[in-house]
Amino acid sequence: MVAARHRDRWPDQLVRGLITLPLASPAFWIGIILLIVFALRLGWLPASGYGAGFVGHMRHLFLPALTLSNAFIAVLTRNLRSALIDVQETTFVDFARAKGLDPGAVLFRHVLRAALLPVVTLIGVRTSYAIGGSVVIETVFALPGLGSWMVDSIFARDYMVVQTLTLAFALGAIMINLATDLVYPLLDPRVRMG
Repeated sequence: MVAARHRDRWPDQLVRGLITLPLASPAFWIGIILLIVFALRLGWLPASGYGAGFVGHMRHLFLPALTLSNAFIAVLTRNLRSALIDVQETTFVDFARAKGLDPGAVLFRHVLRAALLPVVTLIGVRTSYAIGGSVVIETVFALPGLGSWMVDSIFARDYMVVQTLTLAFALGAIMINLATDLVYPLLDPRVRMG
């Protein structure tokens, strides 16, 4: 939102510069860099495993979640910026400004709500990618999960487990797309489920 509000000025350039690295880097490489910096050099976070208790789980899952969400956040940031810029140039936003509404109210009530529709679609698609990317991330961080179970099953040639996990991942992607479609009418009443 800051980048869209300050289009082509230094805040916009800074945001676009910061999101370029995650877009250009594979997730496993970012994970290895985060492991080296935060687990090995600084010792702030654990390098592998799942931990014990809620706080232990959160400490162990922070780096994998950050790794998996890096490209996700970068793509969402770029698309939200573009959608906000497009919506700011529409006539209904000009009308809201002409009525004398506060610029913050125009941005949050009118511009952001209209700009979220394409972003919600992208969230659904990218979340499906994240499910697939969890296979690699769980292997990098030595996490016990469905992704590492799938890799172990591939190496053990246990095709029934591989097929079952593939079906489970596909069903998860379908459910995410369904949830995305159900959120549409909440954001835009003109969109009705038929």
